[in-house]
Formats: sequence, C-alpha cells, structure tokens
Amino acid sequence: MLFTNHRSGFLLLHARLSDVFGRFTVFYACLAIFALFSGVCGAAQSMTQLIVFRAFQGLGASGLFSLTMVIVPDITPDRWLGLYSGVVSSVFAFSSVLGPVLGGVLAQHSTWRWVFLLNLPGAAVCAFLLLPSLRWKNNSKSVRNGWREIDAPGAFLFLAATIFLIYALQSASTVGNGNGWSSPAIIGCLVGSGVSLIMFIGYELVLPRYSSIAPFFPLPLLLQPDIALLMISAFFMGSSFYSTIIQLPQRLQHVNDKSPTTAGVLLLPVLLPSAGFSALSGGLYRKFPAATPLLLFCGGVLQVIGVGLLSTLPTGSSVSNSQYGFEVMTGIGFGLMLPSFMILARDWVSEEQYATAMGLVNTFRTLGGCVSIAVCGAILNKELDKASRISNIKSAYGDIYNEQFFVMASLSIPSALAAGIILMRQYTKKGPVIHHLLQDDPTLSFEFYDAEVECPPAQGIEALSEGPFYQWYLWDHLQKIPPAQTATNAIDNVLDIIAEEGPFDGVVGFSQGAAITASVLAHYSKKNPLEPQTNLFKFAMFICGSKPFTYDGMNRIDQCGKPVVQIPTAHVVGKKDQWYKESLGLFALCDAHSAKIYDHGQGHSLPVNPQTTGVVAQMFKILSAKANFAC
Repeated sequence: MLFTNHRSGFLLLHARLSDVFGRFTVFYACLAIFALFSGVCGAAQSMTQLIVFRAFQGLGASGLFSLTMVIVPDITPDRWLGLYSGVVSSVFAFSSVLGPVLGGVLAQHSTWRWVFLLNLPGAAVCAFLLLPSLRWKNNSKSVRNGWREIDAPGAFLFLAATIFLIYALQSASTVGNGNGWSSPAIIGCLVGSGVSLIMFIGYELVLPRYSSIAPFFPLPLLLQPDIALLMISAFFMGSSFYSTIIQLPQRLQHVNDKSPTTAGVLLLPVLLPSAGFSALSGGLYRKFPAATPLLLFCGGVLQVIGVGLLSTLPTGSSVSNSQYGFEVMTGIGFGLMLPSFMILARDWVSEEQYATAMGLVNTFRTLGGCVSIAVCGAILNKELDKASRISNIKSAYGDIYNEQFFVMASLSIPSALAAGIILMRQYTKKGPVIHHLLQDDPTLSFEFYDAEVECPPAQGIEALSEGPFYQWYLWDHLQKIPPAQTATNAIDNVLDIIAEEGPFDGVVGFSQGAAITASVLAHYSKKNPLEPQTNLFKFAMFICGSKPFTYDGMNRIDQCGKPVVQIPTAHVVGKKDQWYKESLGLFALCDAHSAKIYDHGQGHSLPVNPQTTGVVAQMFKILSAKANFAC
C-alpha cells in the first residue's frame, strides 16, 4: 500500500523537479533509489522492513514512471515522436499486464524475493542504454538555488491531498465486511485530503501575487477546455485499466480454479492487442496527426464495450471462449488510448509545461485506478457476507466479479464521452488557419506581404480570393527553375522586408513563398556562416513548399550533411500535389530534430477545411511555443 501511495503521489513532483534540475539528474536519482530499495526489499528479514523499504522503492518508481513519458520528446526527433510514444505506451501496457504473469510464476515456482531482485539487472541495463541520450542540464545554479525555485508549500499540500486520498481509498476496501468507510482513520484521511486540496488551491492562486516562484501546479492549465477534458478521460480510463488487470486474474483464480501462472497467461488477450495497438496508434500520428483525437475516442468506446462484456461472463468454473474476444476488444481500447494521452498532452501545451502536463495525466490516471479498485473492494465487502451463506461459493464470486466489471464499464463511460467532446472540438473548428489562430490567441499579429510579379491564379487559388494575383518569381516549366534575375530579386525583396520592418518571430510561406523563404535562409547562412538563422526568423511554416534555390537562381539546393534550414519548421504537404516530391525534398533539408510534417492528402492548395485548418493551427502554436522557449 505504501508503495502505491508513494508511486502515485510523487508523479507530479518528479516532473516539476526535472524542470529545475534537469531530466538526467532526477531520472538517474530515481533509478538509483528504485534499484537500491529493490535490492533491500529482496533481502528484507521482516514484514516491517519490507513495508518501509517498499515505500522508498515506490518513491523511485514514481520518478521512473513519470519521467519516462517526459524524456521521450526530449531525445526523439519530432517526426518520430508519435511512433516512439506508441512504443513507450506499448511497453507500459505490456509490463502492466505481464507483471501478474511473472508474479504468478515466481510465487508458484520460486521465492517472492526474486520479484524485487530482478529489478537490479534491469536498472543496470536501463542506466547503460539511456546514458548516451541524456545530458546534464546546462545550469549554473547551485543545488540550493535550485531548491529555491521549487514551490515547497504547494508541493507539500498537493502530496498531502493525493497521499491521504489514495491511502483512504485503498484502506477502505480492505478493512473488512463493508465497515471500512466508517472507520475513523479512513474518515480522517478523507477530511485531511479535502482540507489539503482546498488549502493547495488557495495557496496556488495567491502565490503569483506575492512571489516570483512558479506555482507547483499551473491551475490555468486545467482551465483550458481540451486539457480539462483530457484529464477527465485519463482519470476514467485509468479506472477501467487498472481494475481490469487486477480483477481479471483474481476472477480466473477464484471462479475458474486457475493457478496464478495460468491466470497471468490468460491475460495475454488483453496484453498483446494493448501493446500492439499502442505502437500502431503512435505510429499513425506521424502520417495522420489529426487522427489522434479519433483514436482516443475509438479506444474509449471499445474500452466501455469490452469491459461491459466482461460483466456478462458465465459464473461456472470453465473459461468461456467469448472471454478471450472480450479481452481482445478491451486491450485494443487500452492500446489506442494510452499513447493518445501522451501525444495530445504534448501537442496542447508549451514545452516548459509538458513535464507538468504529463505528470498530471499520470496522476489522474493513477487516481482513477485507485478509485476503481476501492469501488471493487467495496462491492466485494458488501457481497462477501451474502456469498458466504451460499452453497455454490464460486458462482457467488462470479456474480460479484460481474458486478464489479459492470460498475467499471459504467465508470469508463465518462472517459469515452470526454474523448468524444475532444474529437468534436477538434473537427468542428472552422475558418482559415489565420482566423483559427487569432480566435484562439488574439495577441498574435500577422503581417502579409505580396510578391511583385503579377500572374494568373494557380488552380484552386481563385476560389480563395478575387485577385489580383502575384508570384515571387517567373517560372520556366521546361527548365523547372525560375529565371535567375526574378529569383535573385525575390530573395533581395524578402531580405529588405526583414531589414525594414522586422524583426519577426516566424514566417509562413505557401508554394513559391515557402521556396523563397528557404532560399533566403540558405543564402543568409552561406553569407554569414557564424550567424544563426534565428536572426531572421525563430521558426518557419512551409505549406506546399519546394526545395530552395541558390542565390543566382540557377539551381535547386540539394545537399547532404548540415541542414540547409536550421530553425524549427512545420511542413504542410499534400500527396495529390504535383510538387509533392519537392515538398518532401524541402522537409529533408531541414533540421531533423525540430522539423514536423503533416500530409493533408489534398493537392497544391491552402488549408481550408475544418479538419486541416485545426491541425495546421495546432502545429503553428506548438512550433511557435517551442521556438520562443528555445530562444
């Protein structure tokens, strides 16, 4: 119990500590704590020792669980983030369900000490493999000054609120005979949690007025509708996820007479789809980022249906074949949802808030699991006395577990509803990208500049404007390059605009505008090799772009090695565009660690439909936040 308290209660604190002291420092400190106390747990000589050591082990485990989700974006190029988010989520799903399998094998055929001792080689391998990817935070602050940046009172009140609540929820279901909730200790913990929460909210609201220390918990974050809905979905998803992987093996043992090992093996229909679809869901993000809210919603619906069907299992001793199908459906639902939380939390907040956002997702999901397990325990306590008076005790247990799964299915409905609202919000935002951005953030300011060469409208453009129409350079369709003088004039024109009316934070270029912007950046770096391109723009968004030109306008730039465009970029491309390969070529010339691409599947046109404009606007906000944070 103390392990779970510490693992759940410290999730957000570790995320905040990593912002101050660096991911490397906090992660390896937690890994050392986890490994050390795993070893001493395995060597414990009494139950008291084991309980105390488990508490410290939970402290380390909390940091590993929380920071894994935070570190992935730090060491992964944006273009691969979805895939690796899915892989990490699949590992989480795999380990959550595989744990009972290994636990059952060890409990049945060996000693419980190996449950802890196996963590030691695992921790050593983890430390070795991750070392090349992490770096110490480049920070001149001392440890003492670092601690001064931590909102200690806020952290203490938050820990008190969560740990009191988790302890009460877990203890109430184990006191026995349904009297746990009336226990003075349980009531005291619930009251303590409520009082701590009220004090925490009040303190966090007034702290910015009297101190320069950043609040431990950015309350305005939860006032954002999408973030609030995401946390609601995570909370209720956690309720069905944790209850399923705990209650289902117990049902197999108590009702179906299966050994711990066999019960664990029979969880594989949940495990394999959950892990596989987590990786698939994350991988789809790279090609179809707009699909993530849809995957979250589909996962929520499948989760409700799957857990609901598990409440209809027969109460006999044999395992029904239909149970495997219900488990597969439930596992697919879990798999679609797990990486979606990670991806959306990252996409909807600034870089400096990402660690906190992931800490919140993990905290809400874990709290949901604690609530569901407490509810399952309450149902068991309520029905246990009745079951003891029934001759067929196994059938009575089957009815109890069916009731538990029915309640869990009911609790998971809000998760699907919240995901559905997120989906509707993302797909019904209407208007051009600029209008969409200004609607979300009125503080943004855009300056529009026309090219100088008048021309007829390109296909699809006349529907967006009455004209007149201009292009940056004349086009030689036979040579597939612009006449040299017009390309040079266009580059000089953009440089003059920057010199006279800049500085600008970023730039958005469509078609020729994207090619000329990339050409300007390439020319600037060639002329000023020691100067960063951020002197011109901090970031760039290229829509249906193409590879840049040399300054003389005679050739396309196509080189390997150092990126031609070194600032963070976002690329909006369409697979039906005749210049699609050129758009991909421009993407390949940009910094791989900060370039992000979205294929809307259409032709050479500006984004106008609600789905595409919503995605592009979101990409712009993330790109802007990253670039300004990095600078």
